[in-house]
Amino acid sequence: MSIRFHKSKLVLLVIITLVLPSALRTEEMPDKAELAGQLPTYLQTLKLSENFSPDRFLTFYQEYAPELLQEWHQVCLNSPETASQHLQQLVLGYEELQALKQSNPSVYAWRAKRFQQELKTRLLAKEIKKLDAELQNKSVTEQTDKFLQLHQNKQKLKKMLEDDFQARQQEQQIEMKRLETEMNMLKMLLEEREANKDNIIQEKYRKLTNLDW
Repeated sequence: MSIRFHKSKLVLLVIITLVLPSALRTEEMPDKAELAGQLPTYLQTLKLSENFSPDRFLTFYQEYAPELLQEWHQVCLNSPETASQHLQQLVLGYEELQALKQSNPSVYAWRAKRFQQELKTRLLAKEIKKLDAELQNKSVTEQTDKFLQLHQNKQKLKKMLEDDFQARQQEQQIEMKRLETEMNMLKMLLEEREANKDNIIQEKYRKLTNLDW
């Protein structure tokens, strides 16, 4: 995992935490054509890479995080003055992942799925908080279905967090193996350089003096 990979994780976390606060709404998801119609007005105010494609941008978020597109759509309708800021975070995360896709496709696929899972975890946590607040001072007999739903959501979140822990452990193991491989390669290069010490010194001498050793 490169430095870029670690940076993309931070950017995606920022996206989830900044863009998501009111994502648990019940509005119908806008279709791609409607979203595509909203984009140009806000994209023209942003700094984009030369290869940025609005169509691929929408396709990515529709696949991995449609809730974030829904939230941005609502921001456009209700608080258009902040829509560019929200969109900037989405674009930044998308472009970081696309760069990762070019440099390391296998890590990209894994990271995109992790991004999707992290979003689902946060959405479920918000739903639990919402239900818990609604059920304050309520009895089980009054709200049996909601208490059951709250219990099921809590169990589901626990399982998701356990899975998340295992995924992060796997991520650290992959990083450790990458570093070990890199260190072994550096060690081999140093040993090779040491073995060619005389030749390296003689070559540098000839370049400096234009004379034989």
